[in-house]
Amino acid sequence: MKKGMTDFINKLGLQNASTKTITPQPSTPQTKPQPQPSTPQTKEENNMNRGEELNKVLKALQSGSPDVEAVALISEDGLMVASALPQDLDEIRVGGMSATLLSLGTRSSAELHRGKVEEIIVRGEQGYTVMLNAGRGTLLLVVANNNAKLGLIFFDMHDAIEKIVTIL
Repeated sequence: MKKGMTDFINKLGLQNASTKTITPQPSTPQTKPQPQPSTPQTKEENNMNRGEELNKVLKALQSGSPDVEAVALISEDGLMVASALPQDLDEIRVGGMSATLLSLGTRSSAELHRGKVEEIIVRGEQGYTVMLNAGRGTLLLVVANNNAKLGLIFFDMHDAIEKIVTIL
């Protein structure tokens, strides 16, 4: 073995390199942080997170305007997906009425050759009920008082729908 190689092996603290028995010098052990195993989310946790995210979007829409009294995301068949409704409004009834309004609006629009329904607006003495298609078979419902600026309501609803589509 060449002298340079022998010096190198001795410097490393290895002995008897010719018989392939290698003995390293003791060194201080270095501990590596062990990666934490990631626990995949269960379907229930994922659905809960989506529900929470949807509720945040609806509450932001409701709190963004003092004129908005209630907000709900409802399936086309009247099932509540998420809501920010006051206690005096029953989710089941709101869902059922929304599905009925959609059905009547769709039927009226078809019979009168007006095309696909884009929005439904009901104006009462105390304010407005506005419904827009929110994608994936859902409707965004907003109940606003009679002081509401409908242009701003529509603008805010469209922003909320963009967020809802990414969550759904």
